[in-house]
Amino acid sequence: MSQERMRCFVERERSGWKAYCVDVDLEAEGNTWEQARAALDRALERYCYEHDDATPASGTAPLARRMRYWIARLFGHDSGAYTRRCYEFHAPPQLLTGLA
Repeated sequence: MSQERMRCFVERERSGWKAYCVDVDLEAEGNTWEQARAALDRALERYCYEHDDATPASGTAPLARRMRYWIARLFGHDSGAYTRRCYEFHAPPQLLTGLA
């Protein structure tokens, strides 16, 4: 895995929620903010265990998505129709090898 912490945000889109990671191009959906974040966290955990430092990353998110992250980070909004929240995903510890 190449990064121990990854920048993420969750935003309301129409009637649901979408979660995005800006350090690797991953996204997830849910009916609530918590469901979308949990789905993205599971996807990022899988990503961390499937990729190590020798494996190239799947690429960063598109520029527009990274800009939405930074706007939310600088001017965080949490009101009625417009909601976007940022958070950092902390990668789980790698599995220990060689233990019986």
